[in-house]
Amino acid sequence: MRLYASAKGIDTPGWHFLSGDEATVAAISKDVGFQFFPTAKGFDHLSQTTIVDADGAVYRQVYGQDFDAQAFVEPLKELVFDTPREAGLVDHWVDTFKLFCTVYDPNTGRYRFDYSIFMTILVGVLSLGAILLFIVSEWRRAR
Repeated sequence: MRLYASAKGIDTPGWHFLSGDEATVAAISKDVGFQFFPTAKGFDHLSQTTIVDADGAVYRQVYGQDFDAQAFVEPLKELVFDTPREAGLVDHWVDTFKLFCTVYDPNTGRYRFDYSIFMTILVGVLSLGAILLFIVSEWRRAR
């Protein structure tokens, strides 16, 4: 990781690039839901900040390099002031959707939201809905 930081010209006070043996990295990655894949240039992964509670359980995930400070600070305040808020089903689905539709752009070296994935899903759902509507209307007409 020291070589990675040096190659990227990263010399920021307070930042430490650390790693561990393969088994430890795999275990902690699994525990916090961090996924990475080997590529020709090293590894590909999303930027992910994991907020862990006092018991060591994952409390919240914040995805991306650029996020609203409130997305990071609010869960920390909830933990500090012992006012935990359960993520609702809608919040869970929105976070999952954001994660699924976030892609790395090698031209800019940043992650971005890929609307084409959303549009593909939307067109697929609308197509299935139209087919279902057609089947139901034909079934009713045949009765």
